[in-house]
Amino acid sequence: MPAAAAALAPGPAAALPARRVDHALNCRRRRSLQGQTACEAYTHQPRRRFSPRARHTIFALIRVRAQDSISHMERKDQRSLSAAWRHAVETWLVCQGLMAQRRR
Repeated sequence: MPAAAAALAPGPAAALPARRVDHALNCRRRRSLQGQTACEAYTHQPRRRFSPRARHTIFALIRVRAQDSISHMERKDQRSLSAAWRHAVETWLVCQGLMAQRRR
């Protein structure tokens, strides 16, 4: 690798400042989180665990919902397929209480 390329390649030296910036952004109080920081809002919630069998079932449910949406589409390009998958995942997350749905 040429010296110029090696100098521009991200490495361990770039990781530390990136972590500091990431942490600084997560420690800002946000109106959307009712004045909490991202650290406060997300680290105090117990982590949900799913068994491999449950994960398989969840994936199958999401896949069926996405395929149902896709079957009703006129245009089946990559963008539309991605949108159908994303919508199916978001719907599952909202139904499980893992994500709040905001009106735009």
